[in-house]
Amino acid sequence: MDNIVNIVFITDKTYILPTKIALRSLVKHISDEYMYKIYVIFDGEEDISFQKLMGEDIPSNVTIEQIYPNINLNFISQEHLYVSKSALLKFELPNIFSYLDKILYIDGDVLIKGDLGELYEIDLEDYYLAAVKDMGTYDGDHLEKLGISDYFNSGVMLLNLKKIREDNKIPQLYEYKKHQTDTRFMDQDAFNVVLGQNVKYLSCKYNFIPTFLSDFSENQIASFYGVDKSELKSCYIYHLAGHEKPWNDPTVHLFSEWFAYLEYGMDMAICLENYFRKSIHQQYCDNQDRIADVTYCKSLIEQEKVQQQSDNNARMLDVDYLKELNKILNDREAALESKEATLETKLFEMSQHINETNNQIRYIHERRFGFRLKKLIKRVFGRK
Repeated sequence: MDNIVNIVFITDKTYILPTKIALRSLVKHISDEYMYKIYVIFDGEEDISFQKLMGEDIPSNVTIEQIYPNINLNFISQEHLYVSKSALLKFELPNIFSYLDKILYIDGDVLIKGDLGELYEIDLEDYYLAAVKDMGTYDGDHLEKLGISDYFNSGVMLLNLKKIREDNKIPQLYEYKKHQTDTRFMDQDAFNVVLGQNVKYLSCKYNFIPTFLSDFSENQIASFYGVDKSELKSCYIYHLAGHEKPWNDPTVHLFSEWFAYLEYGMDMAICLENYFRKSIHQQYCDNQDRIADVTYCKSLIEQEKVQQQSDNNARMLDVDYLKELNKILNDREAALESKEATLETKLFEMSQHINETNNQIRYIHERRFGFRLKKLIKRVFGRK
């Protein structure tokens, strides 16, 4: 049938609850015009039936099939803060669904608020996939490091399985991942580097990330995606991306709408336990921060004491140095005064000696002159 919409989720035991909520929100907004074939790929050995978990909520035009892939991902060593290796099963979708030409992949941490038949019918032409740009990655140098100019979020992708198989892109995805050094994104960088040159970009209504509202203004977001800011409030898929999720933090965006899909009983108990654990963990972290602050303040006080002692020692050294310098100057001044007195004495003695010498010279001149005078008179007057 041409009106079949093929949708796939990937989950593991840590994402059972959010995936169930995503499915409930999806089913609530389906159209009677389509048949929805929903596949849930479960990475694990737990005997979980999403068909049973959904219960009577499944309409007649919806089927849910669970797939347990026998794929070993242990050769990938990188770990991520809050995304498991199960996300790498996205690489295998063209092989797992070898009988399909395209499929709509959706992360489990979403809230769906519109029928997805319109999204599925988008013509992929010769593109590898259709996706929405990830505005958060454009703020920084991440794209420059990857050597690409555009970047999409891999949480919602309309995949051209046929073309990806034909161009043998799956080995390239794994090869990139094995040598990836930046581990902030489990699968997203690989998809962007390997398939990013051939992507059809979609309106943000098909994958809007509410946490952007904490980092950017509505005008900035609307301008980036080329939409009216009123459209941000009527998106089809809200992607609750980031570390904080509505099942472990009741303060996140769209919490009340997500919480409304919970069933009383086990669902509620799981969330309340998560909230309690987060609260206890937060209190512990706060106490650790306080202890760290006190320790830091003590450290600052000790540093100040050490600095003051060092300054005092420096001042004492300066006083001693000045005293020593003053003594040296006084000694030099006394030595100069002594040399000056000695010099004056020698000058006086030299002056006396010069005067005596002059007197002797004068006496000798006078005697010589008198002797010559007497000799002249004797010669003139003939006296003896």
